[in-house]
Amino acid sequence: MEKILKKITLYPSNTISDGMKKLDLYGLQIIVLIDKEFNLIGTVTDGDIRKGLMKDVKLNDRILKVANLNPKFVSENTSKNEIMKIFQNFNFRAIPVIDDNKKLKSCYFINDFVKIDSKSSSILIMAGGYGKRLGHLTKNCPKPMLKINKKPILRHIIEKAVKENFYNIFISVHYKHEIIKNYFGNGKNFNANIEYIIEKKPLGTGGCLKLMPNINESLVVTNGDIFSQIRFTDILNFHKATSSDVTMSVFNHEIQNPFGVVRTDGFKLIEFEEKPTWTTKVNAGIYVVEDTVKEFINKKENISLPGIIKRMNDKNKKCSVYTMSDLWIDIGTEDQLKKAETLIKK
Repeated sequence: MEKILKKITLYPSNTISDGMKKLDLYGLQIIVLIDKEFNLIGTVTDGDIRKGLMKDVKLNDRILKVANLNPKFVSENTSKNEIMKIFQNFNFRAIPVIDDNKKLKSCYFINDFVKIDSKSSSILIMAGGYGKRLGHLTKNCPKPMLKINKKPILRHIIEKAVKENFYNIFISVHYKHEIIKNYFGNGKNFNANIEYIIEKKPLGTGGCLKLMPNINESLVVTNGDIFSQIRFTDILNFHKATSSDVTMSVFNHEIQNPFGVVRTDGFKLIEFEEKPTWTTKVNAGIYVVEDTVKEFINKKENISLPGIIKRMNDKNKKCSVYTMSDLWIDIGTEDQLKKAETLIKK
């Protein structure tokens, strides 16, 4: 456990840059701030850092600036069942463990409680859309084959999946599908086993699931036009840990009102708030589903995956939400394509 603590701990005097380096190097998704006596001070995730940078915090600023100073923690005597409930209810990926004197002793990770053999896991990439919002760029090229840093978007997704040991890859295709098939083939050159789900007519982001073979396991599903750093294993582990029928990934999207907002009762001033921020959870286009999802899709039906999830929710199936804080870009416009290109070069 001492080795783990070295990988996740920093002092408040360390910089945000120090935290980013540790998060990237070890991939443990949490930094725990301690003092020299190992007293717990706070925690920092990549999401905390990203929010700070969006608010003009600098990389050489102290990491304390972006820390959560009221973190969730457990004691050494907390039972595994209680810890599991915390992971399920709060969507945490890691929880510090302290002793009676609030000194850091260890850290639990969700992967310690739910082990997924991702070598036998499968992923479906939906790549059948027309990409009309990108205009001339998709006239002769399916959107998932547009290049970011000299590689098709779809290749970035496949290489990321393979890196996480998802070797069984299904790709649903329709528009100019021969371009995708000719590039990837059976996947051998990409260390993967690729099978194609060919839509004779567009089936939306959910209808293609009806054409999937029975794989008798949880299936990760992602849109084929997303550039993201989300770990597929994390959302899969969360799905298993919560015993869900379907899990949708979401991220917190903030919109700031450019004006001061006044709340009144008639002519009486009740409250004034300067440029408030409105936060909503937005669908990130990455899911985990069970084989039973097919029961909610009609044959040859064009339907979105969120539409299927609504049907499942109406039938009281367990539909869960996994809140991600990872980098995420929907390549829907030329500007977003350029943004992804800039970010990957950095």
